[in-house]
This record gives sequence, C-alpha cells and structure tokens, in this order.
Amino acid sequence: MTNKRNQIKGFCRNVDEKKERLKKAFGYILKDKGFGNLGVNKVSLEAGISKNLIYRYFGDFKTLIEQYSEGIDYWTSQAEKRDYSEMTEKDVLKNLLGEQFNYLILNPEMRQLVLWGLHESNYNTTSLLKKRELFAERLILQKADKRFDGRIDYRGVVSVLMAAVYHLAAYSSVQKANFCGIDLSQDKGRKRVLDAINLILDNIYDLNEDKKKATNDNE
Repeated sequence: MTNKRNQIKGFCRNVDEKKERLKKAFGYILKDKGFGNLGVNKVSLEAGISKNLIYRYFGDFKTLIEQYSEGIDYWTSQAEKRDYSEMTEKDVLKNLLGEQFNYLILNPEMRQLVLWGLHESNYNTTSLLKKRELFAERLILQKADKRFDGRIDYRGVVSVLMAAVYHLAAYSSVQKANFCGIDLSQDKGRKRVLDAINLILDNIYDLNEDKKKATNDNE
C-alpha cells in the first residue's frame, strides 16, 4: 500500500501527468476504501495536488469521475474497442459475458463501479449505465430482436445472464464460500459458470430455430 501511495504522490512535470495522478488517486480510494469514501478533498489529499486544480483540469469533480470510469469500465474501455464484425450476435454475447466475468474477477475497481451503480443513482452512475445500454443495443440486442422476432424473450434471458455475471463476480471477491458447490476462486470453477452460460445461449438459439421452423411448417 505504501508503494502505491508513493507512486501516486510522485513528482509531476505537466498537466497530463497531474490529471493521471488525480485519476490514480481516485482509483486507489475506490478500490481500497470503497465508493462511499470518494470526495474532492480526499482525492486531492491522496494525490497531493490542490483541489483547485481538479476544477481547473476537469471543470468539475463529475468529469474526473467520468473520465476515470470510462477508462476502467469493461464496456467503455474494452468492449467498444473490439472488432466484432465477423462474429454472430450469439458469439459476440458469449464473448462479452465471458470477458466481462473474468474482467470483473480480476479488476476490483470495476467491481466497485458496479456496486456503486447498485447503491446510488447519480450523474456518474446513470451516465455509465446508459453508455453500457446503448452499446449493448447497437451491438447485439437490436440484431437479436430481428432474429428472435418475439418467439423468445431474448432480452429477458440476456438480463438474467448479465445479472448472474455481476453477482457471481462480486460474490467471489467477498465470500470465501463456494456458490452452489462451485469454487469461484479457481479457474476450473469459473469455467463451469462460463460453460453454463454458453450452454444456455446455445439452447436458446436452437429453440428459436425450432419454433421458427414449426411456425413455417404450420403456415
């Protein structure tokens, strides 16, 4: 912890370095102390930089949070930069759920962002949630709506799977106990969860094709 604090409070030569130091200080507090301890004064103190410079560099504290969050959130920092053009929406969704699950497991800051969104509704949590929703709409949901055409509630299935990813990742970081007998602290246990998600998606797509065929046969 001391080394991290020294890294944050090292000498900065220019504005960009100071902005990065402030964002690192924000991340340090978020990860080690939780979202309930965030504030201009605490970030300023942790970074060793006057809080007046937060307003000079970012305009307001909300913008600092926004820039930090977009840089650490899976959807805005990872998923949006990938090329999914050669993948079906089923494979895209498998990839998104699997990568997000592993990212949440390995990234305590991302887990704190998710928990923050569950506990509070404010400008930053709402803005981030809307960006995730818009990305999911554009990448998979609108395409899947056409494929499923009301035969199966695809959005309902995706919402349950997404909630499972969030919950299990958060659970594994807090509790040492198994979940349904599965040890989520081990790669083998996490693989079982991802295999189950893929199985559900495969079955949903197969069921949709069966229903589509049955409808066509009856016409």
